[in-house]
Amino acid sequence: MNPIVKNRIRNANRRGAALIFAVVMMFLLFGMLAFSIDTGFLAQSKAEAARTADSAALAGCWEIYKEMESDPHLDLLTRHSHVASKANEYALMNPINADGPTLHPGDVKVGYLATVRDPSISDNSNLPILGVRVKLHKSDSSNGSIPFFFGKIFGLESKELSVQSTAVMSRAISGFYSPGAGASN
Repeated sequence: MNPIVKNRIRNANRRGAALIFAVVMMFLLFGMLAFSIDTGFLAQSKAEAARTADSAALAGCWEIYKEMESDPHLDLLTRHSHVASKANEYALMNPINADGPTLHPGDVKVGYLATVRDPSISDNSNLPILGVRVKLHKSDSSNGSIPFFFGKIFGLESKELSVQSTAVMSRAISGFYSPGAGASN
């Protein structure tokens, strides 16, 4: 048999193979695209949640400082509601996915720390460092979980998210001063 005719018969048997391969590869490509979009959205949401928890903890710590200015012998634990209120106010001003989260009563802890690296907040007023810890939750029951766009195709509706942040300050803050008129930088 002529080699040209033989080649045509072989190619006729393989007709459409490239189309099937292209369809399978497009399906895989769109699957990876969907996964990367949902993963990126989840990463962005986690960064926004961390930023919100940081700002709430800092606002709570700043509230303690302002109250210490007016009363240096402040009993920190009796002022917990003011600190939690200020932390919640700042959490609402820092939205996660265009939705300001609400802090619940147990999400803000005010207390004392032995060192800056110590993760536990205590009620022991003899410790030298004041601290405010904010735990932020996004779940179906609290602030709504993070929705997936394409995860629904694979049976994933949403993902819960939880972050925490601690702001601390020393009790020995003595304030700041303005340098004199002729002071050099």
